[in-house]
Parts: sequence; structure tokens; C-alpha cells
Amino acid sequence: MDMKKTISGFIPTELPKSIDVDEIITIHYFEYPKDFFFKGESHEFWEFLYVDKGEVTVSTDDGEYHLKQGQIIFHRPNEFHNVICNGAIAPNLVVVSFTSSSSRINFFDHKILDVCNRAKSLLNIILYEARLCFETDLADPYCKGLVLSENFDGESLSLIRASLEAFLIQLIRQESDDKVNFTSSIHDKENKSRIDFVSSYLKENVENNLTLDMVCSDCGIGKSAIQKIFKEQKGWSIMEYYYRLKIDRAKLLIKEGNMNFSSISQVLGYSSVHYFSRQFKKIVGMSPREYSKTIDSYKD
Repeated sequence: MDMKKTISGFIPTELPKSIDVDEIITIHYFEYPKDFFFKGESHEFWEFLYVDKGEVTVSTDDGEYHLKQGQIIFHRPNEFHNVICNGAIAPNLVVVSFTSSSSRINFFDHKILDVCNRAKSLLNIILYEARLCFETDLADPYCKGLVLSENFDGESLSLIRASLEAFLIQLIRQESDDKVNFTSSIHDKENKSRIDFVSSYLKENVENNLTLDMVCSDCGIGKSAIQKIFKEQKGWSIMEYYYRLKIDRAKLLIKEGNMNFSSISQVLGYSSVHYFSRQFKKIVGMSPREYSKTIDSYKD
């Protein structure tokens, strides 16, 4: 007779480990210029490259692969790999390297995957927590190890590990079981449709000078309701999201190197280059000129 373990009369469920991440080597978020070329390397640990924006070409021991926004490629230990930008689109890339003693990690050998929204959310947590607990610049391509900040939060390291393991499990699930559907109510679908519509409208008008009243009027939505739903879904208010779209476009224009700061501010609908610079620094953490210098450093 199978006697199950009990605790105070309750029957616990064991939680098995599907995959283990033993150590983090590096965590990077790169904003490369459109003509960047990384000559390549190989090392004794796993690494993945996720295309957050733009597109790149990656060469490995097994061939050449073209990755578009939202795709991820894994490199097994000791596999040679390089990165080539196409000269037209300036990419943003997430690169994470780590060790794992789990046999399940071999699932990712020779894998290129599309990353679903649930997995993207986990990747965002990894980047957020890394910026909290490491003083290392995540944009430093020459980093050989992450340096903990003086007052780092140990819980951030635990969150990074848990989120990375969950990220890998989510990728395995989405690849090996396409039949798993996560349904939502009609109300949730309607809200998502509204958010998608407003987001598209903001992106189409990133070079204009919109106000919240204009957005609500043109999209035919009530101000208070959409503000609440939008912040819940996106993490920012409508106008915060709109300003970040503007600054993302500004960063792209700076990386392309065809316009000066005054021209960029005019194209994006700013009343002055000084106001543009203040908003850029507020969102990015550095001035447009300082950001331009970090882009130039990749070309040295």
C-alpha cells in the first residue's frame, strides 16, 4: 500500500526541478549601431542572444542565421559565434551567459525560437534585477564578469536565478507543446484590443506632438478608463509610453548618425532641442551627447 507523506494531516506535493541555472556569467543589454560587427568568440558555458529590436545575422560552427525582432538563438559551450548588423537597422540585443549542469539544457542546442510574451516578461525581470544588484554597465561588451554593487540586494540574485530558470522552462513549453492555450475572458480581449489600438496610434504619431485629450478623442475612448487599463498592461501611463516611444526613435536616429540633435528634436515634434535633451536624459539617464559617445565607443 502506497503511504503518502503527510504534514499536520495535509498531503504535500513535491516540486521537482526541471532545469537548474548554476551560475550567471554575464548579462548584457546592447544598443548597437547599424554597422556594428562582432568578430566572434567561443567559451565553456551557455549563451543566448535575444533580438529586442531590429535584426542581426549570427554565424556559428553550423552555419549563418538571420534573426528578427522577438527571436532568440542559443550557443552551446565551446560553439563559435559572431554578430553582424546589416547596415540598415540598428539593433538592441539581450545577451545572457550562464552555466547549467541539468541535462534538460541540451534542449536548446541548435535552437532558434520565437519568444512569447510570458517569456519576455521574465526576461524583463532579469534585466531589471541585474541593474539593481550589479554595478557593471550592462552595455559593456568587454565585461568578463558581473561586479556586485556595494549595497546589493541578495534577493535580486535569487530573482535572477528563478526568473532565468522560469524563462528557459517557458521556452521549452512553448516549443514542445503548442496545444497549451491560455484563454482569457471577452472583457480581457476587449481591453487588449483597446490597448493595441492606442499603442499603434501612438507609434504612428511618434513624430507629432500629441496630448492625452487628442489621443482619447482620436481613438474614441474615455480618458479615466483607458488610463487605468493602459498602465496595468504597459506599466506606464499613455503619455509616459508615448514619450518613451519618442526617445526610442531618437536613439535609433542617433545610432544611424544622419541627423544632429536639433534636427532630431524637430522631427520628433519637440518645441526645442533643450526640452528634447531634458526628456532624453530623464528617460535614458544620460544626455543625447553622452548617449552618442557610448554608440561611438562600439566603433573603436
